[in-house]
Formats: sequence, C-alpha cells, structure tokens
Amino acid sequence: MAAFLPVPALAPRVHPMLSLRRARVAPARPAVMTLRVCRKCKQQYDTETNTPASCRTHSAHYRGRLNRIEPTETSGLEYFWHCCGETDRDAPGCALSLHASYDDA
Repeated sequence: MAAFLPVPALAPRVHPMLSLRRARVAPARPAVMTLRVCRKCKQQYDTETNTPASCRTHSAHYRGRLNRIEPTETSGLEYFWHCCGETDRDAPGCALSLHASYDDA
C-alpha cells in the first residue's frame, strides 16, 4: 500500500488586481441635512439635531385686557402672554419641546 503524505493547505492564488478590487471600499457619503419646518415655531430645523429643548413656544395666546384703575376710568388695554405673563409680543417662548414637522402629522 502506498502511504499518502499530508499536503499543506495552499491559499488560492488570486491575481493582484482582483484582490484590490475586492478590498476597495465605497466612498463615505457626506451627511445629508434633512431640513423641515416646525409647525409650532415655524422655524427650519435639522431632524438629526432635534432635541427636547429645541422648540420654544408659548402655550397660550397673546391677549389684551382692560386695565381699570377705578371703575369709571379706563387707561387702555394691557397685552400679555397668558401662559407666562410676559408683556413683550416678541418674547422667547416659555415652553420647550421637540420640533414637530408638518410631515409628522
């Protein structure tokens, strides 16, 4: 009987250009900003950077009431935000939340 000698395992030979093609990795894509418009504050925002404190709005209306010092005298209307009492119409919002897109509705 003939004795068989073990054959060392040989790695398959591959052409050098083929191995380079396999090793090539697709180029990284640049991050794409997806801007949307918030339906609460009407500002544009990036969906990737939306945090729970991104959107600042008022939770109530800006209204006026008659400011009477005496029952017979009127000194005009006094306007303010009913949620926080701020009298400036352009005051930053008092409620913080996530932005909500029109697409999310």
